[in-house]
Amino acid sequence: MMKILFFTPWYPTNSNPVPGVFILEHARSVALQHEVLVAATSVEIDRPDGWIEETEEIYCGLQTVRFSQGRGSIPKARYLSRLYRETRFLERLVKRFQPDIIHANNFLAAVPAALIKRKYKVPFVVSEHWSGFYRGTVKGAELLKARFGLPRADRVLPVSQYLADRITAHNIKANITVVPNAIDTELFRYKPHTMSREPIASLRALAVGSLLPIKGMDLLVEAADRLRSGGSKLEIMIVGEGEERGRLERRIRDLGLEAQVKLPGILRKPELAALMQQSDFFISPSRGETFAVALVEAMATGLPAVATDVGATPEVMNETRGILVAPEDPEALASGIREMIAKKGAFDRQAISDWARGKFGLEIVGEQFDRIYREVLRK
Repeated sequence: MMKILFFTPWYPTNSNPVPGVFILEHARSVALQHEVLVAATSVEIDRPDGWIEETEEIYCGLQTVRFSQGRGSIPKARYLSRLYRETRFLERLVKRFQPDIIHANNFLAAVPAALIKRKYKVPFVVSEHWSGFYRGTVKGAELLKARFGLPRADRVLPVSQYLADRITAHNIKANITVVPNAIDTELFRYKPHTMSREPIASLRALAVGSLLPIKGMDLLVEAADRLRSGGSKLEIMIVGEGEERGRLERRIRDLGLEAQVKLPGILRKPELAALMQQSDFFISPSRGETFAVALVEAMATGLPAVATDVGATPEVMNETRGILVAPEDPEALASGIREMIAKKGAFDRQAISDWARGKFGLEIVGEQFDRIYREVLRK
């Protein structure tokens, strides 16, 4: 058994269970074989420079230390002051926990991890999830941080080949191995259910994601309007929260879709898994994806999907698991949904579930991390 120190700037809390939940699942996958300590940092923009808070808890079964600090009052000095404090925090945990490996998450966490490696000779790996590499936001100072931290890692672990290609496209030379996101297969599992043979009105489709432009939920609302005009009364549940909620609600109201399109807000994982098991198919209208966790969780429950052909989505989709459609096109999305409805029970839900669970389960991903840790330590 090794000691693994997870170090991350994104991590869920009891009050907000969504940010960085994919990092929690990675930590849980590693904890099946090793001792894990999670060090989660955050910046509170409404706190003054110099404000620091450090707390400890057991979160989702994992020992967790949270370090929060103020944003800083001098713009040009903010990053350096935050970096200094985060590095000191990480240094204290390294002395206390004495990890075999630091598992950083995101290139921002790689910078202090690289400084600690240089001083204490503790190897580190970096899981990378960030959409900024394909959205064009890793530039200027951010690109300098990425080019400093990632090449110094013993291994860089993007969650998809698509993301790996985007990282190398930024002229970042690193030792890269793709390790996917992990899913909880105890929650997300197939329960026998066939797509309804009743009238179309009895069908339920589910979409999950932050209500942000990148997730394309506005495109799904427009597709729902086209479906209604074609005679469909499909119920669509859009699970998530974000800055687009108000605009989506207004558009749903203007189109008179209140009975067809529902926005239940954020659901915790057990509630989400239960809703997936009660649904007929999944919809991913996204404008970009580095992995598409919700799509894979839906597949683990046996749901076929209609998904836009963007980012890493084609890596998990084929004709046996669903239908790929052109992105940024409500009519193409509506057409894909019509095709899904027409096929009804043609997809083998048990086979879809078996594939997802066999590829992305906590145990499967945990084994991949274990092999990489051992390779790093041997070198």
